[in-house]
Amino acid sequence: MFARKWNMTSEQNRTLAKRNLVDSLWKEANLEGIAVTYPETGEIFEGRTVAGLTLIETKAINNLKHAWEFTLDTRDADIDLRYVRQLNKLIGQEGVIPGAGEIRQYSVPIGGTAWRPAIPAAESVAATLEQIRAIPEPTERALELFCKTCRGQWFNDGNKRTAQLAANAVLIACGCGILAIPIKAKLQFGELLIAYYETDNPSKLKAFLYEKAIDGANMEPTRGLEPLTC
Repeated sequence: MFARKWNMTSEQNRTLAKRNLVDSLWKEANLEGIAVTYPETGEIFEGRTVAGLTLIETKAINNLKHAWEFTLDTRDADIDLRYVRQLNKLIGQEGVIPGAGEIRQYSVPIGGTAWRPAIPAAESVAATLEQIRAIPEPTERALELFCKTCRGQWFNDGNKRTAQLAANAVLIACGCGILAIPIKAKLQFGELLIAYYETDNPSKLKAFLYEKAIDGANMEPTRGLEPLTC
């Protein structure tokens, strides 16, 4: 069980996430193979275009921005099937992901491994999310949510992006930090993710995420707002 690393109120965590939003978008875009720099990500965030990026790549980053805004505005929501479907729909809108928001209905290969995820059913996804919501420690809950969403491959594409946003919704709601994969650790993350896919043992992946991907701050509570214990 992974205990919280950071102590903030939800509002403090939300403010920190907003201040670091370009950084989160930059890391997530690079994790998806979009070779964009931090300054270029800032340009796209401000609504400008960047030479060298395709239209789909630019849309993908803009979609992440909108999905992050949704996450920050709904941090008190239950992370259920409807919620994760909405995240994936926002990530994949404007043609970035065909059938965005719909549960995957066909078999898919996974790069780097012969393992294939089972075709999911909406009922089983909903049950998995209900089990995750019952985990009392929010950091552990966020890590489990990230892992199960990635390995389940519930959507046609954008599963890692959906997993990161859903995990961040849990962390931010409970003042536990921000999850983003460091660009320098992208190779290690990929290796651990494949190993998790093949073994269904998330312990090493969770330890990596806990140590290297969850950042935050320890803050004194603002007047009238105590740190959450959720």
